[in-house]
Amino acid sequence: SQSQLHQTEGLLEQSQSQLHQTEGLLEQSQSQLQHIQTDLDVKVSQLVNTQRQLEDYDHKMQQLLSQIDRLEFQQALAINTNGRSKSQYELLVSEAWYAYYTGAMAEMQDSLKQSLKCSPFSATDTVSNWFESFTKLSGEKGHNLDTLTLTNLAEWKQLMRLVTSKR
Repeated sequence: SQSQLHQTEGLLEQSQSQLHQTEGLLEQSQSQLQHIQTDLDVKVSQLVNTQRQLEDYDHKMQQLLSQIDRLEFQQALAINTNGRSKSQYELLVSEAWYAYYTGAMAEMQDSLKQSLKCSPFSATDTVSNWFESFTKLSGEKGHNLDTLTLTNLAEWKQLMRLVTSKR
């Protein structure tokens, strides 16, 4: 019985020693896990920042490409196929169409307002010419002009009020 008690105490000390080692290993593992989690959080934050930067660069690149496209379009418009320079009116109508084509309705409206001031046509004929020009330019880009959508735009309706008030 005394021998069993010594044996049991030995096993208890051994178990306590193993428990102490296991607790030490657990603390070490938890500390490593915290360091890994911290490193992971830093990497995720860096990745999110990199993603934002890439999105910003992509947005800026799209803006630049759009500007280049617009400048090339304006350059192509500056000279007709027969080599004669286009009038200010024609350039403004072409710029208005380009603004419409790219979804910049306020710019479209401004260009058409300006074209109205230098139009060689009557107000009614000017509006008719706008439709003809928009239809032609859309066709050159492989699109059909949706006149219903165009005429339902608030900017277009404001233009029509302006045109009819100038009669």
